[in-house]
Amino acid sequence: MDMPSEFAGSVNLNLLLQSLRLDDHDAALREAERIIRGGMVDWEELYDIADAHSVKPQLAQMINGITPDLMPDSFREKINSAYQKNLYSQLGFAAGFLKIKNLLEQEGIIAVPFKGFWLAHEMYGNVGDRESTDIDLFINFRDFERINILLQGIGYQPEKNMINYPIDKLEGKSCEYTLNMFEDKILVSIIDLHWKMSPPDYLMDISLSELNSQIIPSVFQDQSLSVFSPSANLLLSVMHHGGKDPLTRLKHVYDIARIIEKDCITDWSWIIREAKRFHVEDLLMTTIKVASVITGVKIPQQINSGIESKKINRLANNRIRAMAEPPARWRKTRVIINDWIFRLRSRDSLRVKISLVSHFIRKVLAPRLIPKSLHFMFTKKKISDDVQG
Repeated sequence: MDMPSEFAGSVNLNLLLQSLRLDDHDAALREAERIIRGGMVDWEELYDIADAHSVKPQLAQMINGITPDLMPDSFREKINSAYQKNLYSQLGFAAGFLKIKNLLEQEGIIAVPFKGFWLAHEMYGNVGDRESTDIDLFINFRDFERINILLQGIGYQPEKNMINYPIDKLEGKSCEYTLNMFEDKILVSIIDLHWKMSPPDYLMDISLSELNSQIIPSVFQDQSLSVFSPSANLLLSVMHHGGKDPLTRLKHVYDIARIIEKDCITDWSWIIREAKRFHVEDLLMTTIKVASVITGVKIPQQINSGIESKKINRLANNRIRAMAEPPARWRKTRVIINDWIFRLRSRDSLRVKISLVSHFIRKVLAPRLIPKSLHFMFTKKKISDDVQG
């Protein structure tokens, strides 16, 4: 599958893509220097695109391998400053997680980290190499109330719109719950508690108990902890990035590429079985296809035959074109509708499709047609999901 022309038509995006290549770093640096020597790079826009796609660490790493006099010193300083700031943030999240882990373990509660600093540590090799803004924990919902009380006991507060939400309705209405910590009115930490992978309408309600076979022991900063296997990390990333979210950010496919690059998945049969059970098999194949096209990572032999169908190529082309859209257009109606069409086409169950259409009408279409004064009926952040999903 050829790279869509939208990428070649954007000098800045094409340059950014070189920072995501995993197949040939030297060739990527040579191509990046060729692009820069062409003199058409808009450095401010390049930074903004990397920021929107949450891949500033990758851009910084590439920039530091390029001849210094090819770019403004101010840009090099700006991107490296962002890289360092992200490293400090992720170290803070890691420290926060260890504190919470020890607190919960004392109460006999299991909370498994996923995405965030842990994915960076395990699959990227450095916690500073992946951008994230919170601590994501997968929990059993039966432990939710106890965890909520314990976290509030060390200074966390539920988001305002969640404070009075009935606990007995929460499990069936949402998939996560957010708590924040403030110091001198400044937000310093965010925790997202997850008990399934998506809002109810998306029908990807895999739970921690269903993932028990994929929880393995590991070590982080000399502390033992329970984590998800690479197989579970891949499946959950596909569900989150391509099912719950519409697979439009380069960071999302880069996550998939880094997991595959590690060549650490030994249970493809479990992944395929669970993907079929939750009707995300086409989504799995599409996400891996896009990751391969964007980064050059090799498609695993175990699934190679499922990647080359016309349907998967059409879906992959659709998402690559979506990623080529300027970030300023992401909230345009045309783009959002296309994202939802992708969601519908990448799921292979009539029940799922009907549920997603219903969600689209209630959470996306209706709020755009009804006066803002009545939007509370359709959008409650985190509880009902935002207009993009």
